[in-house]
Amino acid sequence: MLQSVFVGDDYIPYAVEKARISGNTAFLKLKGIGDRNMAETLRNRYLYVAEKDLVPLPDEDAFYHYQIIGLDVVDTDGVKRGTIVDVENYPGNDLFVLEDDAGNRHLIPAVRQIIKNIDTDNRTMTIDVVDGLLD
Repeated sequence: MLQSVFVGDDYIPYAVEKARISGNTAFLKLKGIGDRNMAETLRNRYLYVAEKDLVPLPDEDAFYHYQIIGLDVVDTDGVKRGTIVDVENYPGNDLFVLEDDAGNRHLIPAVRQIIKNIDTDNRTMTIDVVDGLLD
């Protein structure tokens, strides 16, 4: 069971007293948060867990957002195209938000036809720049 979490940009640690999952929602009882009013003070803050507590991914082609955000993106010729700054989740497939050196943002579909390689050790993603992808 999950023992602790970190809340907000300051990564404030909280011990987990109880945890359950219903569908895509996790319900946590945090030590020191005794009522709804106290819980409301944590609303709209990010919740973090230690890497050792992450749920295993289903396969080697799956990644956590933190592993993707910040990757340098190069095309199949090795030309740097920008950096991944966000991941947007959609039912069909995720979209990686690529920001180029000029500050323009482009949505890159997370599909094998476009994403040729993700190397988290070297912090790079290789893409096939098809017509219209970076327009």
